[in-house]
Amino acid sequence: MNAEGKGKFRLEPDVVVRGGATPRLIMDTKWKRLVSTEEDAKNGVSQSDMYQMAAYATRYDCNHNVLVFPRVEGIAPASYVLPVEPIARNIRVEFVNLTADLVQNRESLIGDLRRIIGSMTAK
Repeated sequence: MNAEGKGKFRLEPDVVVRGGATPRLIMDTKWKRLVSTEEDAKNGVSQSDMYQMAAYATRYDCNHNVLVFPRVEGIAPASYVLPVEPIARNIRVEFVNLTADLVQNRESLIGDLRRIIGSMTAK
């Protein structure tokens, strides 16, 4: 880091899936428990979560972006389109099962990640 403070705030998502040099999918994990639609129309997905994904989408010029949360019964994945210039960006909210014993059953998490990555990169 230099004297001007460059490098203090790096803009790096948790996961970038590339097709060659081009990012095909950006995933960022959030370890908070979402809530039902009755409690909050946005299920607890915060404005700052969406701003962060919009920043990643713009920085990496990627249109397939996913916020990954722990699975909560009764909450379904959701899709959003953010009007970020110069083009709109797609952001999905997806879930992984963290209640399984991941030491004994890694396949549960691997299956969830395969589903998320496969659904986004196939488009």
